[in-house]
Amino acid sequence: MKIENLEPQAFFRWFAAISDIPHESKKEEKMIAFLEAFFKSRNIPVETDRFGNVLAYLAATPGYEDQPAI
Repeated sequence: MKIENLEPQAFFRWFAAISDIPHESKKEEKMIAFLEAFFKSRNIPVETDRFGNVLAYLAATPGYEDQPAI
């Protein structure tokens, strides 16, 4: 089965892109770099903590500004 035939197509394109990045435990540097570049290219504030967690800061969806952050 080709990934081009799967729906929703946008989801499976991203799934394939992420699956191609080696990211085994304790060797997540390439995945971290991918995520940082993704957010920075979209002018989304991003930082990585000392544990390797990538934190992106997105504005709330209109109408949800008063909801707790996740």
